[in-house]
Amino acid sequence: MRQRLRFTGIALVISAALALLFISIYAVSGRSDNGNLQGRILIWHAYAGAEAEAFQEMLERFRNIHPDVTVMQQSFATADLLQAEYLNAVTTGLGPDIVLGPSSWIAPLARGGHIAPLNEDIPEDVWQRYTPATLDTVAYAEDRYAVPLAFNTLALYYNRQVVSDTLSTIDGLEREAAQGELVLMSTTFRDAYWGINAFGGNVFGEDGNVVLNQGGYANWLAWLANFRNFPGVILDNNRDALRNRFIQGDAAYYVGYASELNAITEGLGLENIDVSPLPAGPIANAQPLLEVTGFMFSPVSSGNQRGLAIELTQFLANAEQSGALMRRVRTVPANQRVRINPRLNPIVSSFATQARAAAPLLNTPEMENVLRLGGEAYLRVLDGGVPPAEAAVAITNQINEANGLGAVAQQELACTFLGTVRLIHSWEDSAADALDRLIQRFRAICPLIIVEAQYELPANISARLESNTSGISRAITVLGSQELMQSLLGEEPLIREVTPYITNELLQRFQPNALDTLRQQRALYGLPVALNLDALYYNRELTPNGPALTVDDLRAQAGQGVPIALDVNFASAFWGVSAYGGRLFDGENRVVLDQGGMAPWLEWLRESRDSFGMVLSDDTANLRSRFEAGEIAYYVGSSADLAELRESMGEETLGVATLPAGPGGNGVPLLTSQGFFISQSGTDVQISLILELIRFMTNAESQTFLAESAGSTPVNATVDVGEESPMGTFMEISRNAIARPNNIYMRTVRANGEEFYSRVLEDNEEAGAVVQTLTTAINEENGIAPLPTPEPTSLPASEPVEGDEPDSIMLEGEDPQAEGSDADTGTESDTESGATPTTTQTPPAGGTE
Repeated sequence: MRQRLRFTGIALVISAALALLFISIYAVSGRSDNGNLQGRILIWHAYAGAEAEAFQEMLERFRNIHPDVTVMQQSFATADLLQAEYLNAVTTGLGPDIVLGPSSWIAPLARGGHIAPLNEDIPEDVWQRYTPATLDTVAYAEDRYAVPLAFNTLALYYNRQVVSDTLSTIDGLEREAAQGELVLMSTTFRDAYWGINAFGGNVFGEDGNVVLNQGGYANWLAWLANFRNFPGVILDNNRDALRNRFIQGDAAYYVGYASELNAITEGLGLENIDVSPLPAGPIANAQPLLEVTGFMFSPVSSGNQRGLAIELTQFLANAEQSGALMRRVRTVPANQRVRINPRLNPIVSSFATQARAAAPLLNTPEMENVLRLGGEAYLRVLDGGVPPAEAAVAITNQINEANGLGAVAQQELACTFLGTVRLIHSWEDSAADALDRLIQRFRAICPLIIVEAQYELPANISARLESNTSGISRAITVLGSQELMQSLLGEEPLIREVTPYITNELLQRFQPNALDTLRQQRALYGLPVALNLDALYYNRELTPNGPALTVDDLRAQAGQGVPIALDVNFASAFWGVSAYGGRLFDGENRVVLDQGGMAPWLEWLRESRDSFGMVLSDDTANLRSRFEAGEIAYYVGSSADLAELRESMGEETLGVATLPAGPGGNGVPLLTSQGFFISQSGTDVQISLILELIRFMTNAESQTFLAESAGSTPVNATVDVGEESPMGTFMEISRNAIARPNNIYMRTVRANGEEFYSRVLEDNEEAGAVVQTLTTAINEENGIAPLPTPEPTSLPASEPVEGDEPDSIMLEGEDPQAEGSDADTGTESDTESGATPTTTQTPPAGGTE
């Protein structure tokens, strides 16, 4: 192979030498006697097939205008071969006058003196055809080294044989992958760059340091690590393999380049593909890197050849020729004067839209180090299992060191304001103590800001804010629950939307679904400080073989005599709906519990009670008490229970695990939060003071402190509490938890949710009919038409444990007919006020305990 390449190289050098000899003989002057251009010029490119034919037609049009100019061309099989042969030729003083290649070549070629700067050669009106970002892609040091012809950036390809709808967000991409639609994505740093901005991150700070450690990048890495576990996802750093996989025809989505369009079209057919801009993230739009294909000039060409090269390049890159190339082979013109008709050229239009929002791939040593080293973070997280926050910090410092800069210090608060923050909160016990200690720490860092903190019952906070609207109104920040936020957003909202005051630098530190808990109608009304979600607490002494990882494990353990009781409050039991593949809402706020998940979960609960002896109860406080007493093996509870359970049971006995998985996926709980809300009253300066406090309370150090001292699940994505720790388990669960919506539709679900369980488990009604009836009723109450009745599906069979007769378990002293009430545990409850808890159980065979 090497001999063949060497022979090819020698042949090309001889060819180039003869071309230059002809040029030197016949092209003494660039103009003929009649003033027309004359001479010969050589251009190299890597076009093939239809692209090569279209480019040849462009050259023919130039020859027709300038008949005394002979334009010779040489096509190469690949861009890599073109670059290698060009370097070989130009170092010997030969080669073409123009080479057409990607802008990523500019830095190495310019650094070696293998291409000529163009600042003095190209007229200013030519440069004005391009946007500043486009020109940034062809710049090196202080000079420009190429005339842009076409854009090359990433967008989202669709296979219309598999899917029909377009996607606008990564949440939509997640839903498609969860349903088994195949998604193909490359995870090299260059290819995966687009997600950093989507999660609010930046690569470089204002001082030139790499700032990938500030949260957005870690969030993106965490999202990818989770996304790869979906059934329809292939992440790889081999782009050629991914593209070929997409061309096979069974994949739905492919994140690919504009330069791959013709290969994909040839494989799948133009009628079967579509393209849209990359899906937006939770904080901002996707921002891929932008490259261009451009004309670069040889430094060894004569003055006459340079003049011909300038004339030819201006012609090939003008609006008419760029437009013709677009229409013929669907290149994406870099010339902004080319009009792109979205109806006639929808794919090109989508790529052009994405290109306008892309970040120029800079030809700088600093960016080269980012691209060279940055991919290691993806490998560490996706293949090595390194926590995203740890990988982000490590790669940031590694790149900065390569760039001759020091390690990035944690960003400090800029306490430039003087004033008072008035804080009303409803935190109690250990949470209140932790809040007081954090306020003291904040005062030590920001001594000019005084924090006046006052406890208030949640029911009285509305009155406090209403009274603050008269006279000299001051900004008040409220620290409270998601439910409190909803009560403060009445017909006359008492708190303001915070979006206008929040920067991406602050937003990117939060887990995306944490922010979703404080949105209403897409507007953000607060910033979270602690998450509330459920995990599976277990007693190590009662489960010597480890906790149940699946619902089948639960039944197997029950059959072996492990005492198991499950909470059947709607919110606490929702994990089982997700474990059976169900979800609450579709994209139109329609409740879709009847489309799968709820009915098989209810049937599983009933069968587990009747045939396996599990106890079902909606008395959460009673279940927790019995768990602490060692009477039952499991308790589904929140992180707010952690500190007290540790103290009462001991760390050697208490374990925390993810919720059991089912046939439809992982058991995923509903997610709520505690957050900061800002009153309608107050000045911008006062709000700035509040934001300083919020930044401090949500930084990694403060979040770690709250986790350790108050059992609060962190909202900051960069916090590292140890994957094996109980809080690490809560953080793992939180990344996939479902943010409970803040809308009237969810209120109706909560008001009626317990009836699903009572009618099936107490009244013994058929689960499918109950779910269908209640779902329809909820949607009608919400004013939303239900979907057509789905075809009945069979319930996944649950096999009894071979050799074991299932024992029925009754909680000692528990009366199935007794009324109960919610105990004040210091945590939020989804049980409606006045609801009667129920306990359903089967007496053990042969008598009672």
